[in-house]
Amino acid sequence: LVVPLVLSQCSPSEQISDPEMIESCLQAFDSFLLRCPREVVTFEADIAKTTLYYLKYDPNYADDDDEEMDDALVDDDEMDDDDDGGDYSDDDDVSWKVRRAAAKVLSAIIVSRPDRLP
Repeated sequence: LVVPLVLSQCSPSEQISDPEMIESCLQAFDSFLLRCPREVVTFEADIAKTTLYYLKYDPNYADDDDEEMDDALVDDDEMDDDDDGGDYSDDDDVSWKVRRAAAKVLSAIIVSRPDRLP
């Protein structure tokens, strides 16, 4: 079956940095679930786990909890200098496509297996 190959291509443990590849894998899962749900049922848990991971996918999110600053000690001038100065643009961000594809896969799981809902 093709599903294990697709799962291996978008496995969260592989740290894949190509959002187009991840989106394509998720679109494949969507098609598999909608067109042949009985054949894919054995992989449903793995697909759901992978999909939930990518539903939260945001490679640009930086967790700044380690860099907490005391507001009383920080000057207003220093706060204005928070610009990263990087070449990153929101126009280059396609991670929303991955999250959208993940949401569609979860929808396909629900539509294809309504009997499994509580």
